[in-house]
Amino acid sequence: MEKVISYEKLNLDIEFIEELKGGNRDFVIYFSNTENNKFKLQFKDVLDIRYSVENGFIDRISTIPVDVLRNNRIFMVTDSSYLNNFIFQISGTMPTKNIKHYLVFDRVDTGIELLTTNEPTLTKL
Repeated sequence: MEKVISYEKLNLDIEFIEELKGGNRDFVIYFSNTENNKFKLQFKDVLDIRYSVENGFIDRISTIPVDVLRNNRIFMVTDSSYLNNFIFQISGTMPTKNIKHYLVFDRVDTGIELLTTNEPTLTKL
C-alpha cells in the first residue's frame, strides 16, 4: 500500500509555487515561503512528472498528519502506484532500481509529483 513520508533531508515551507520550468530531464520549482523568501528546488534526471491542482491530491494529503504538514511540503512516496505504473510502461527499457517518487505541494493548491533518480537541490534566491 502506498505511503507518503516526509522527506527529512529538506524541510520546506512552501507557501506558493510560483513557476515550474523544465525539459530535457531537468525541472525546477520556483517557490516562496511564508516569509516571502524565494527559492529554487531543482530535480535532475526526471523521468516523469505530474502536475495537479489541490483536488488531485486531496486523498493523499488527508492521510498526512497535520503536524507533519505544518513543518514540511516535500515528501517521498513508497510503494507508489505511480512508480509501479511507470516501470510497467517502460517495459524494461531502462534501469529502475534507483527511481524515487517525490511529492511537492504548496499551501495554496498546487501539487507536483516527480519520478527521478537524483535527490533534489535547494537554492535560496
